[in-house]
Amino acid sequence: MNNKVEYLKAQLASEASLKDQYASSISELRKERDDREMGHKNKLKELESLKDRELSELSENLRESMDGPIQEVSHLQGKVAALQAQLGDAMQDIAMARKKEEAARGETGKERGRISSLQHELNMATNELDTAREEVSERALRKTSVYEALN
Repeated sequence: MNNKVEYLKAQLASEASLKDQYASSISELRKERDDREMGHKNKLKELESLKDRELSELSENLRESMDGPIQEVSHLQGKVAALQAQLGDAMQDIAMARKKEEAARGETGKERGRISSLQHELNMATNELDTAREEVSERALRKTSVYEALN
């Protein structure tokens, strides 16, 4: 029985030692796990910080790349507005020119009528002049014949 007690004491001492080793191993594993967890959290924070910086840079680059085209669009919109104003002025000028052209056509028609009337009057006056010349020539011939007959 002494042997058995000694054996059980030895086994109990061995199990206590083993228990202490397991507790020590568990403690070490927990510490490693906590260290890894802390490392992962720190790495995650670094990655999130890097992501935020890169997003900020991308956002700034995008804004800068959009500024040029936006300014170009604004400039072109100004040109379009100016061209539309010029087009409006040109359309008004064309309308006014058409009115003047129509008025000139009306005046031309009146002047043609007037010219035709004056041409007719001129032709009549020319005919009257020719008739009068003929009469004068005939009278002159008669007077000459009468004068010669008297002499």
